Amino acid sequence: MKNFMIFLILIFIVATFLAITNPTKDDFISWGVEQIRAESETDFEKILGGVVGEQVLKINTTRINYVVFSIYKVDNDDDNARYIGIIDKFLQLNN
Repeated sequence: MKNFMIFLILIFIVATFLAITNPTKDDFISWGVEQIRAESETDFEKILGGVVGEQVLKINTTRINYVVFSIYKVDNDDDNARYIGIIDKFLQLNN
């Protein structure tokens, strides 16, 4: 019984940590804009990509919140990219 209680406490601590570090939609948009700027070659592209990219991401991004992580769907005409957000990080699930 003691081991089971320790296990439950550890699960609770891990779940709480994941819930606290679950990134928001604004976090995802900021990350996305940084990715756009990092891929830009000129200063003009960085500025334009940041301004336009932020608005496009705000309009086309859908967040599904699972409390301990979130799935972000970015709908474009060409493809629908999906990302997972967990522990304040983002990973692309498909291309």
